[in-house]
Amino acid sequence: MYIIVGSGGFLGVAFAKVFRSESVEFLTSSHSGQPDFRIDLTQPPGDFASQLPNEITHGIICSAISAIDTCRRNYEASFKFNVTHTIELIKQLQNKGITPVFCSSDMVFIGDRGNYREADERLPLTAYGEMKMAVENYLLGGNRPYLIVRLSKLFSHAKEDTSFVQDIQRKLISNETISAASDQFICMTDVNETASAINLLMQRKHTGVYHIAGPEKLTRYSLTHRIAMPMNALHLVEECSIDDIDFDEPRPKNNTLNTDKIKQELNFEFSKF
Repeated sequence: MYIIVGSGGFLGVAFAKVFRSESVEFLTSSHSGQPDFRIDLTQPPGDFASQLPNEITHGIICSAISAIDTCRRNYEASFKFNVTHTIELIKQLQNKGITPVFCSSDMVFIGDRGNYREADERLPLTAYGEMKMAVENYLLGGNRPYLIVRLSKLFSHAKEDTSFVQDIQRKLISNETISAASDQFICMTDVNETASAINLLMQRKHTGVYHIAGPEKLTRYSLTHRIAMPMNALHLVEECSIDDIDFDEPRPKNNTLNTDKIKQELNFEFSKF
């Protein structure tokens, strides 16, 4: 049995969908909605783990403040959520014999070359990446089982989902112009396939660090171009440099992930966008 921490989020919803389709027993936890257990990592987790059934083997942590500029602007609150309280939760899970499954990010890399492997040096450019690395360091420095999954840009074609792909489509439908960088590369990864791959890792009792990412290396511009083409909205897509966009922090230009490890160990292939 698993528990999803952050079951109301984009990835959390995908986990629940995949687990139901594959008849996997699981429980949900979130700060909103009607989860099995309520948790709000803006606050310390309290005695959260003590409430959980002994049958739970893995705790999937996909709850985070993930807006990159928010992590810089509201650093203290974001650090408490993403690092301090998350590590407190991980300690509780491990003390109960539950393996933490930490959903990390390609943002732990500096992004100067791409095709990063699991053991490559991490040097984040952003506060968000620093926070993900801090939790990774806690797990890597311990002697208890853990699973770190570094994810790339998640998407879904389903209209009811909250993927940023839907946001691009809504803007184009509203006749809004979109500036898209031609010098930043990303790997689009299907959110349901991501949940399925992590489920396989848990079922087969894998531990350690794994990269999960789609097989295509796309620029933001080529991605937006691809979305706009069937909508006859190419005239609304403007090419730019990522350096032209007014972010609070510089963005990595190529932090694409190498996925040879998970493909070889699970024989799992991810779909193209």
